[in-house]
Amino acid sequence: MPPNSSSTRHNPASDHDGITGQAPHPHRPTLMGRMPPSLRRMSSNGSLGGAGHLDVPHGSDHGGRSSSSRGTPQDDDATSVYSFTTHQSEDSTTKKAKRYLEMQVAVQEEDRVKMSKRIMLIFLFLAAVATSLATYFLLRNAQEDDFEKQFRSYASEIVSVSTEHVENSFGSIEAFANSITSAAKDAGEVFPNVTVPDYTSKAIRVAELAANSRLVTYAPLVSAQERVGFEEYARNNIYQQIQEDLDYLNIDSVTAEEVPTIPKVISYFNLTAKSKFQEPEAAPGPFLVNWQRYPFEVEKGRVFVMNNMMRIPTIRSAVVAANQTLQATSSFLEALLGIESQVIQPVFQDVLPPHRDSERQMVGVIWVVLNWANYFQNLLPTNVNGIYVTLKSSCGFAATFLVNGLEATNLGLGDLHDPSYDDLVYRADFFNFDNTDASLTSADVNGEQVGTQEDNVVCVDQLVLELYPSDEFKESFSDKEPIIYAVVVFCIFVFTGVVFLIFDWTVRKRQSKVEERLTAQDKIVSNLFPGTIRDRLYNMNDLETSDTDSMSQQTARRELRRDMDDPDILKSRPIADLYLETTVIFADIAGFTAWSSTREPGHVLMLLETIYGAFDKIAHRHNVFKVETIGDCYVAVTGLPEPNKEHAICMARFARDCMSKMKDLTRKLEVSLGPDTGDLSIRVGLHSGQVTAGVLRGERSRFQLFGDTVNTASRMESTGKVEMIHMSSVTAEILRAQGYGQWVRQREDTVVAPGKGEMDTFWLETKGMTKARERVEQGLATGNADMPPPSSKVYFEEDELHGADGLDKEQRLIEWIVETLSENLRQIVAARVTSRPASVTREEQVIGKGDGIVLEETKDVIELPKLSVDDLAKRTDPDTIRLSPEVVDQLRHFITVIACMYPKNAFHNFEHASHVTASVHKLLARIVKVDTTRQTESFSYDGVDLAGHSYGITSDPLTQFAVIFSAIIHDVDHPGVGNAVLIKEKLPLAAQYKNKSIAEQNSVDLAWQLLMSDEYEELRSCIYCNPSELRRFRQMVVNIVMATDIADKEINGLRKERWNKAFAEQAPGNDIRNAKATIVMEHLIQASDVSHCMQHWHIYRKWNEMFFQECMEAYQSGRSDEDPSKGWYQGEIGFFDFYIIPLANKLDTCGVFGVSSHEYLGYARANRNEWERRGKDIVQEYLANWKELQQSKQGIDAMPSTEEESADESTPTEDQVEEFDQEPVEGDLDNV
Repeated sequence: MPPNSSSTRHNPASDHDGITGQAPHPHRPTLMGRMPPSLRRMSSNGSLGGAGHLDVPHGSDHGGRSSSSRGTPQDDDATSVYSFTTHQSEDSTTKKAKRYLEMQVAVQEEDRVKMSKRIMLIFLFLAAVATSLATYFLLRNAQEDDFEKQFRSYASEIVSVSTEHVENSFGSIEAFANSITSAAKDAGEVFPNVTVPDYTSKAIRVAELAANSRLVTYAPLVSAQERVGFEEYARNNIYQQIQEDLDYLNIDSVTAEEVPTIPKVISYFNLTAKSKFQEPEAAPGPFLVNWQRYPFEVEKGRVFVMNNMMRIPTIRSAVVAANQTLQATSSFLEALLGIESQVIQPVFQDVLPPHRDSERQMVGVIWVVLNWANYFQNLLPTNVNGIYVTLKSSCGFAATFLVNGLEATNLGLGDLHDPSYDDLVYRADFFNFDNTDASLTSADVNGEQVGTQEDNVVCVDQLVLELYPSDEFKESFSDKEPIIYAVVVFCIFVFTGVVFLIFDWTVRKRQSKVEERLTAQDKIVSNLFPGTIRDRLYNMNDLETSDTDSMSQQTARRELRRDMDDPDILKSRPIADLYLETTVIFADIAGFTAWSSTREPGHVLMLLETIYGAFDKIAHRHNVFKVETIGDCYVAVTGLPEPNKEHAICMARFARDCMSKMKDLTRKLEVSLGPDTGDLSIRVGLHSGQVTAGVLRGERSRFQLFGDTVNTASRMESTGKVEMIHMSSVTAEILRAQGYGQWVRQREDTVVAPGKGEMDTFWLETKGMTKARERVEQGLATGNADMPPPSSKVYFEEDELHGADGLDKEQRLIEWIVETLSENLRQIVAARVTSRPASVTREEQVIGKGDGIVLEETKDVIELPKLSVDDLAKRTDPDTIRLSPEVVDQLRHFITVIACMYPKNAFHNFEHASHVTASVHKLLARIVKVDTTRQTESFSYDGVDLAGHSYGITSDPLTQFAVIFSAIIHDVDHPGVGNAVLIKEKLPLAAQYKNKSIAEQNSVDLAWQLLMSDEYEELRSCIYCNPSELRRFRQMVVNIVMATDIADKEINGLRKERWNKAFAEQAPGNDIRNAKATIVMEHLIQASDVSHCMQHWHIYRKWNEMFFQECMEAYQSGRSDEDPSKGWYQGEIGFFDFYIIPLANKLDTCGVFGVSSHEYLGYARANRNEWERRGKDIVQEYLANWKELQQSKQGIDAMPSTEEESADESTPTEDQVEEFDQEPVEGDLDNV
């Protein structure tokens, strides 16, 4: 049917993509209602499927196109919006849903594990709390029991000892009273007229036995009838007995007669009047006269004798009680010195046995004042404190004492113990003064009434002790042991929990590593194998061979197993399938082999990973499966593992996008990877047909394609053209059949493919591709001018490569040089430890401006800095250094001006300087890399240079910067002819430089004058910071640039002598190291200046032809007398034999550049052999190209008629492509 015959024909012009050929259907039943919320959100923001939806078009076939109509695709520009076909969206939806379900199961299992861990941790916590509390209460109860036992033990001891002490005290008082009676009987004295001899000594003894009583007094009872006689007795004997006491006490400061206020009659002391009064003569008796007393405080004027103590109520009551009970009695009182008792011990007329107690008559008393606190001292160990002792009397008196170790403290009257310990009271009888335990109401003494009966109602004490512990005592037995043990137990459980968590963390970490490893392996497997193949690999057990195989099959299989390294392979069936409808692509990077020969290995991988990473993203977008990369060739396929009717269309779109992306990326990468990167392009071949695809098992199993389709696709690529998509007639027919015939343009010539013969092939073109090809042919480029920042990554993501394609080639080279030098500047700043002094400015004003010429500044030896291990350790990490924007801007401006100072010569131009810089950078990087591997070895001179094997070059960033800087400026303002021509022409420049190295000296002067300009002050301060560094930088620049003059035989001879001297003599020391470093740097720049001769054949041919054109230009202009074409062939052979190969041998001999020196030597030999084989024909090609160039300059229309002849440099001819892909057949490239 004609294209326009159906009114229902779909109009692709309304498509979102001019190549897609599919419009959105107005009625789409959605799957959103059956999707989980997370997938529904993913679908709404376009993260599922290329078109941002999971809809299935109504009435669509497997290919996603309407069964009732087929569109006629139209081309559009390269900026297309891509979408998946319906079956691709369905497949993506299924995969997403499957992954979602797997994730849900994993999340549920993870939740179960987390819940189990939570339960375990809660159980451990509860067990820890319960066990800790139980431990605490058990230990605390044990302490309580020990506390109570110890308290009762100490309380029992206090009661026992104090009771015994009290009994002994009262016994001693009673014995003293009996001794007075006995002494009176023996002396024949009659009471009351009795004086106790040696009273003081006896009273002291009684006081000691009675707990250090403070008062012991003998007081006779004097009746009214006996008063006169007693007073007379007192007047006769009082001074005598007082003097005896003074003598005993060794008081000689006063005599008895001198003692004041000694009454001679019975008196009493009036407390109100504070004076003594004589008892009235009519006063009734009896009188209790204070006759003998201890202590006898004469010096204090306290001689209380002849006082009637019956006037003291407490004593009177006690005397009455003692008279009635015939036993000692007491009365309590609170004095200044504590709780005391006045003990009244009766003195009887006769000492009678107990059964005659009723016959005894009290004739006096012993009055003793006791301090009860003394009875509770020295009872406990010094470390036992805090026991309350409450002394209670049956008469209602109570006093409390606190016993602390050996001391007992009076707390006051009343029961003052801590009520919280009432349940722990220890109660015991202390002392009973009378067994009758009754109150006495009689008020007579020896028949004489003493006061009224009501005044003399007395109570006979029955003493009781109550003992209580205190908080202090409890604390001495209640240490922190329970809480400590409880905390320890809790910590044990916590430690157990921590161990569990650590174990769980270790298991999870190990599990995470296993999962990460499995995920990585799964990712690798998913990248290597399609999803269905991957699943089949994971289920290899299901693919085991059947036991029902025939006997012959099993026998053959056993025989094969014996001959195989891995006999287990035959235990399962091979994973292989036949796919009838597929399209295979081969995409090869044209010029890659030559480009990679000038680059570091890291840059090669960076390019491939960046480009192929972008291709992988495009493949994912177009449902293309990447099979593998073979070197720089990218192989992919559509139509498998899931069949796709539109496999050719998908592959065409993929090829188109890769072609566009390749050109964009190479221009952007040129800023980071250096010269010629933007000239790289791809050549693409497509073919459709059936393939056998499967996993080739064994070591490094891979998913591979087999069949004629693969071979044909490879032939399409190898016979194609750069930046063109070459496809077979089969693929072209499929595109036409599916309505995309306008994409197909037949190739004018017939292709002869190896193994295929002559083939009619086609080019794939769309409007977007046609416009892109036209832009390439016209040398145009689009994009923005943002430059990529410096990066240490081994590859770039697409979004990290900003629009460097908006810059022309020279600008891209400038940015690459700026980035390279910036890296060196960061290393210089990182190694710097001093600031820039003012003297540098003065040095800058004079250096390089003397009367001499630049050549005269060269030195045989440049002294490099001596560095110690500590110096290197003090350096800052260069990655942490950030150059100021002023420095970067000045560096960019300086390089831009230098680029402008290069003439538009064919060879000696800025591109050549960039090529030399790339070689220098590669060789320096090789030195640094080799040196890093040897830092642990003893390669040093005088123990100060870790980089000894490189003679100190790698230890000094300024040296590396100077070498790269010299490579950039070494041909500034080059005249396009050699120094010999300049000398011949007798130019002023030649005279200025004394006919020596004219071009080189001129380059140094111009570049140096530019660098010393005021506008580059910040840049200079970054390069050097003191006069020493400035002079060394100047010296290295001069020596290195002067080394590029290889035509001066005298200079070369001197340089050869210095090389032999440095490497022939093995004299140790720093001088020989500096000599080697100097000559190595000079040979490094020499090798880089002619590095094209020691690189890939195509690189050599490119620059050799440029130099040929420059020489021909000089010849045509009359500046050169000889025709270069006549001796060019032999001249190149001689150049290789006498300069290039010896120079490469020197690089290899010095042992500094590692494998790069072997690489350069191998390429030099290979290129020499290839030139010898093909050089004559190539010279004729040079000459033909030169003539054609001259004709074009003269405006003569000499354009050939064929397409191959009209192709320019950006679109090589087929013959040029084949030649460019060939390797030299002779030479030593096998060792490169």
